[in-house]
Amino acid sequence: MDAVNLPDELQSGFLGVGEVAQPRMEEQDGCEAQTDRSLVTFLSGPSYYTKVTFWQLPCLCGPSSSVEHEELRLVLAAVPKEIRAEDCIEGVTKYFAVLMNMLKTTECPESLAAAAKPLSLVLERVPAPMLRRRFLDTSKTFRSILASLTCSSSSSALCSVLSCLATLLRKLVPWNKLVMRQAYQHLLSFTLHAEPQVQKAAQCGISSILFEVVSPAYCRAVRVTVKFCAQEIRRAGGTREATAILDVLTLLHDLLPRLPGATMSIYCETLLHIMTLGQMLVMESAMQIFHFLFSAQSSHTCLPVELNAQIIEALYDYLPSESNLQPTVTWLDVMEKAHIHLGRLQVELCWRYLPRLFAATMTLFLLPHPQVPSVAAKTLKMLLNKCVVPHMANLGLISTSASGPAASLCEMFRAVEDGLTYQYRKVRAPVLQVLQVFFKVCGKQGHPIMRKCLKTLCKLRLSLDFPDVTELDKAVGAAVSAMGPEVLLEAVPLGVKSREEILDFSHSWLLPVLQDHIRSARLGFFIHYFLPLAAALKGRAMKLAQDRMMLKSKIYNKLEGQVWSLLPVFCRCPTDVVNSFSRLAHTLGMTLSERPDLHLTVCQALCTLITKGCQTDGVQVPSGCRKDAALERSPHCRVHQLGTAGRRAGDQHPGQPQAHPLLHRLSNLDLVMAMIPYADEPTLSTLYHIIQRFLQVLGVCETAAMLLVKMGQAFLCFGPTPQEAMQRFLYLVSPGLRGSVSMISCTVLVLTRLLFNFKEHLGPDEMEHLLRSVCLLLGFRTRRVVKAVLGFLRAALLLLDDRLLAPHIPAVLEALQGLPGIMKHHFRAKLKFIRNHCRRLQYPSAARTQGGLHAQERQRRREGQSAGPLRLLRPPQRHAQQEGEGEEAGTLQGADEGSPARHPGWAQTPPHS
Repeated sequence: MDAVNLPDELQSGFLGVGEVAQPRMEEQDGCEAQTDRSLVTFLSGPSYYTKVTFWQLPCLCGPSSSVEHEELRLVLAAVPKEIRAEDCIEGVTKYFAVLMNMLKTTECPESLAAAAKPLSLVLERVPAPMLRRRFLDTSKTFRSILASLTCSSSSSALCSVLSCLATLLRKLVPWNKLVMRQAYQHLLSFTLHAEPQVQKAAQCGISSILFEVVSPAYCRAVRVTVKFCAQEIRRAGGTREATAILDVLTLLHDLLPRLPGATMSIYCETLLHIMTLGQMLVMESAMQIFHFLFSAQSSHTCLPVELNAQIIEALYDYLPSESNLQPTVTWLDVMEKAHIHLGRLQVELCWRYLPRLFAATMTLFLLPHPQVPSVAAKTLKMLLNKCVVPHMANLGLISTSASGPAASLCEMFRAVEDGLTYQYRKVRAPVLQVLQVFFKVCGKQGHPIMRKCLKTLCKLRLSLDFPDVTELDKAVGAAVSAMGPEVLLEAVPLGVKSREEILDFSHSWLLPVLQDHIRSARLGFFIHYFLPLAAALKGRAMKLAQDRMMLKSKIYNKLEGQVWSLLPVFCRCPTDVVNSFSRLAHTLGMTLSERPDLHLTVCQALCTLITKGCQTDGVQVPSGCRKDAALERSPHCRVHQLGTAGRRAGDQHPGQPQAHPLLHRLSNLDLVMAMIPYADEPTLSTLYHIIQRFLQVLGVCETAAMLLVKMGQAFLCFGPTPQEAMQRFLYLVSPGLRGSVSMISCTVLVLTRLLFNFKEHLGPDEMEHLLRSVCLLLGFRTRRVVKAVLGFLRAALLLLDDRLLAPHIPAVLEALQGLPGIMKHHFRAKLKFIRNHCRRLQYPSAARTQGGLHAQERQRRREGQSAGPLRLLRPPQRHAQQEGEGEEAGTLQGADEGSPARHPGWAQTPPHS
């Protein structure tokens, strides 16, 4: 080993004989009390080879005043002297011989520890053939030293010699002599030593031997270890010595998952036997070992299926009593891991054992400890997710007369369903959480056996002062998501009638639950169940209003609104959209025309249907039909009549005042936006002229701009190339630059968004027309227009390629120079950014020079010198006369709002020739 491979602090510590070691910088404050003798002693004796070989030892990491380190330094200094005295070359074999002689001739425990520590490092490098030849003498020395130190108080010497013995045995695997196995058994005996440090050293040595060797020597060492542990457990079990048993269990905690199948069976039987002793710590330690065994995901050869099942059956005999909290939690955790592991090995056998565990766990809900119900619920939920979910697809529809795995599932559900009885009234919240997972996991196939439970839940919901309403609603919602609304409403009718004299709609709480949890339902069910109900409720409300019973009328109107609010969730991935939408289309069209109060709901439903209507696996679309085939059957939602929806965005219903006209327009625009991907180019061109007026309506302009971006994305599909398609779309949008101030500002905003989204499809000609048209708008004396134009220029400078922009920079700077003074002052920050970028593109070398001159100027200012040639590069200040000092609304005095101040003929110049 070279010195370059050593730690830096060790390399700096290589000192010759008699040199004085200087303390490190961070240790100088704490080392003032050290004498010169201690500094001279530190590493003054060992040779270079010694330092390289033993640099891991703690005494080489810095000065220390401990007696142990002093002894170790003396040994390291004496070894090379003795080798040089014999006129030999330093090497591993010589170090091994000298250190072994020291062990034989030394009796002081501190000196033995000092000699054994470097010896354990030397043994790692000594060739195995030499160790095998010298094993008898070496092991005899180690064992005699261990025997002499057994009753000694020096644990350091024992630990060091045990480390040497473990290293020796590990290097000589496979053991071909009886004496080697005897030495290993001698090492095993120290795992039961009274001193914890000695125990740990022996256990580390055993682990290094067992976990770093290969078969068949590994199997032989395992057999010896298990035999020793079994003997010690039997010997300690008869005298009820819990400490000795715990020491053995600690030794084999990590070894158990690595045992062969036959050996593991014997060891597991021994573990179950010692658990009968009644020692709490022993039982806890044994359960932890079982937990580690099942969590290790052992293979079939390590933990056979039969042994796994036998352990599960045996653990029921060790179910803790009601007064023991922690053992109960541990037992649940171990049983959970055992069943999950059995499910990985054999699913059918696991499902046969699950009902018993579910029944036993439900009894634990009644224990007086408040922590147990939550832990028990967690165990059941984990078992459902890990053992049941992966195999539910193999089961068909589950009935009460089912057999096999389906029958086991019925028993599990009945056990959990019993948690809704009166005796579980204080722990219903965790029971409802388990039912929620049960509905989610098994509701699709198991709803025939769950109808009774749904009825019980609804009865509990109506009981007086029921405390767990939130958890119950979540459980019912999980049933709706898995089973569908039809199953729920068949088991628990909604109970809302249009002829109620007493307004007692006890099951109306189901409507919000349905709205929050319906997923992939049948649209046809809404048509034949909820539409007639909504019509009846509306008729009843109108009748009550005519009879001047306004309070009851409002209640029925509210219920009708809740019924209609289910339509958007029914339109989210329905399973029968192709067959059912044609029956619903006419009703939706009439509702849009006659019911402005339901306009938002219907538009939301149509948008959801268009965007998510055909994403369900259950949708069967005939070959040759497009995704929007169902939508084309409606006269109001037909794609080629997209303009109708656009015109509706601004229409007012005659004779019916609108409470939220802005929301009405936005909902129509959302609907149009959802339909754009299915429109053709002529339809989109017509649509633009329809929605053009919204570009000047406050609150709708932003949505209209997003709509135009969506149209631009659709235009790219019309071809023949994206560049030509974008050219046609820009020609379609550019007339908006000739409208009012609001339309112009919104059109520039749209052009900015188009630039951001489609910059890669803009060629030099399109960019020239855009910049020329937008720069002409700087002549407007209106802040809204100027602000929009500056935003466009900023985006162009940041997004477009410099080579594409460079030819247009003079025109941009000229247009900016013509801004009135009040505009320059108001937008000074934006103008500064744009001008700096323009100059960077126009004079790249000057910009770099100016940056360097700025640095020189700052240096001169720090030194107190005057400014130099930097003034020559500054643009001349232009003092323009301030016009219109009294402007407040964004329009300068002496000019109309929409009239340009310069370039009066810009509006007649088409953006595309």
